[in-house]
Amino acid sequence: MTGWNLAIYPDMSVKGTREFYNIYAILEVRAVGKGEVQVRGVDAGLFLAMSPKGKLYGEPNELKENTVWVETLSGAFYNYLSKKHAHIGWYLGIKKSGKGKKGHKTEYGQRAVQFLPRHPYPIG
Repeated sequence: MTGWNLAIYPDMSVKGTREFYNIYAILEVRAVGKGEVQVRGVDAGLFLAMSPKGKLYGEPNELKENTVWVETLSGAFYNYLSKKHAHIGWYLGIKKSGKGKKGHKTEYGQRAVQFLPRHPYPIG
């Protein structure tokens, strides 16, 4: 909702990009359980994860629990709650500056935690 496209870079950093077709912003979302997903940066080959301090980063090991997100739909927007940190309500978020928002600074309903799915190719 902040106008940024989420990108996972090979150096394990996660941040927003304004480039709609940035190679690092091509993400694969796959189901791993009922209402649970993993997000993988296709080019970087890393999974979106949240550290114990709430920082977003790219994780090479898909089996780590901090790579699983609870996906919910709120109106037209998707929210991603960290499964590992769900008990304290930490969401995936991107600030207005494009930097990842730390989990402890997020809460349901903030613009920073609302995401729109995007199509891999232009429609029309």
